[in-house]
Amino acid sequence: MAGRRAPRLVLSFAARGHWVEAEDHETLRCNWRLIEQPIAVIEQVIARAIAALPPEERGFDLFDTPAPTS
Repeated sequence: MAGRRAPRLVLSFAARGHWVEAEDHETLRCNWRLIEQPIAVIEQVIARAIAALPPEERGFDLFDTPAPTS
């Protein structure tokens, strides 16, 4: 996840669906029942969802400002 801003997380109260779904390129919608799972499961599910997001156009530096383009 180096060079990527942390995605925004929102809770979903839908009766059905996946644990985590990408809402757009920077938002993950998490089923509220995910919080009932062990922390290892939560970390794995979130990590897989982040890995499935499309790559960002530019990276960000240490202070979360856009990196200069060459």
